Amino acid sequence: MQLAREIQAQGFRGSASLVGQLLSDWRARLPEPVGRVRGKKRQAAPLAKRQVSAKQASWLFVKRKEQLTTDQQELIERICQAHADLQELYQLGQDFVLMVKQRQPKQLDPWLARAQKSASVELQRFASGIKRDYDAVKAALSLPWSQGQVEGQITRLKFLKRQMYGRARFDLLRSRVLRRA
Repeated sequence: MQLAREIQAQGFRGSASLVGQLLSDWRARLPEPVGRVRGKKRQAAPLAKRQVSAKQASWLFVKRKEQLTTDQQELIERICQAHADLQELYQLGQDFVLMVKQRQPKQLDPWLARAQKSASVELQRFASGIKRDYDAVKAALSLPWSQGQVEGQITRLKFLKRQMYGRARFDLLRSRVLRRA
């Protein structure tokens, strides 16, 4: 707390809990003090015992179960046991990711119906957004084509334009764009 107060006085805008988190991570990486028994290393608290942010939990919810460590799997189980609504969200998230990765357009309608009946308002809004763009989403799941290449080129062009803004004439911009084409 003392350190948090001191660095906040110098302009740090983070919370005291953030400072504590950073310090605990740093302490875990410190070398062993002299006199300690060899072989026992300090480790950061496992993920299951630390507080998990909503962002971290949401990524764990959409990651395939096979890709999770045992600590992460235990954490998801504890979260789902603590909050019954989250078990349904976890299952819907897993089903959606599987549907998209395996391109299963026939699963979209049943998934949307389940999502609309969900207790989560956010998931209902997500399903409503998908329904507004239903044809595009259905096409993305069923057709082999992707806009990935086009979007990548657009991003590259915007980057070059911003990088060169006010520095060179159009002919230099044109040559840089065409050099990679």
